[in-house]
Amino acid sequence: MAENAIKAERLNNVSPDYSDNNSATTTVTISGSGFNANATVSFINWDRTLSVPISSITASEIVCDLPVNESFGGWDDIIITNPNSSYDSAKFWIRSQVGTYISDVIYLEKSMGFSSASWSANLPASSTLAVKFRSADNGLMTGAADWSACSPIVSVTSPILGGCVANGQKYIQYAIDFVASYPAEDIATSSFILPILNDLTISYEYLASGTLVSSPFDVQAAKGAMTGLNWLYETLDGSVAKIQLRTVPDNGGVPGVWKEWFGASGVGTFYTNQGNVVIYPEQYGNDQYLQYRILLDPNGVSLPTVGEIELEYTLDASGLHIKSGAVFQRGTNFK
Repeated sequence: MAENAIKAERLNNVSPDYSDNNSATTTVTISGSGFNANATVSFINWDRTLSVPISSITASEIVCDLPVNESFGGWDDIIITNPNSSYDSAKFWIRSQVGTYISDVIYLEKSMGFSSASWSANLPASSTLAVKFRSADNGLMTGAADWSACSPIVSVTSPILGGCVANGQKYIQYAIDFVASYPAEDIATSSFILPILNDLTISYEYLASGTLVSSPFDVQAAKGAMTGLNWLYETLDGSVAKIQLRTVPDNGGVPGVWKEWFGASGVGTFYTNQGNVVIYPEQYGNDQYLQYRILLDPNGVSLPTVGEIELEYTLDASGLHIKSGAVFQRGTNFK
């Protein structure tokens, strides 16, 4: 049979002639006449020409799978070309364009819990975006929920509401589903604008470092030398507890000018080992008032617990040792 040029009236119908979005291929049936057994089908989308696999072809019907998932939204052209270069075309409408952006994994070193996530976006008419979150206890996101199981949340709400984020996990990731749709009145112009995410903020809670300073302790003697420290504490998840001491002479019944805080290696250092610690009074002086300062560093997650503090001292108004005593707080929990 001689090849005939395909006339406009011979490409009669495309069914369906639209797709709701560009998320998957779309099988269409093209009806007409004069189709050659070796005819080809092309899909023209925004100046890009995509080849179309043909499932079956007769002189009056072609069944093929349009690569809608490789296309953008809007009006597109289906072109059938015979081997003699004769061709005809029809329009195909993709009603909306969808796409997903998945962020890099974000590491929050000191996260205890997630309080909220917020963002701002430019949303043209008929366009939307949805934001999802998921978390894990490792940077590879092993064990994290599949995105299909995560629900989008509203801005300025907790990521936990999406069902895929757990407090205490330090790795979090977000995905944004974009949808840009053609309003019916814009069909003729074939133009639309994608939504744009301007910024996104994840707010989380963590424990900050804190300091506890004791009240001054009056040993009620002009010379009250500290000779030892005994303290007990519990730390978890890399948290740290450390303590410093200082003294001051009496000034008319009240503490005078305090000396510098000192620790195991002198001024400006800390005692970090719990248990009994020997303090040398000749190094730090003999004063009437004693005081301690505890630094609690929770590493963002677990606050240390101090269970007991005991300061040992001697009372000696003349420089001779006459007795020893202790100031202690048992069972004190500074958590």
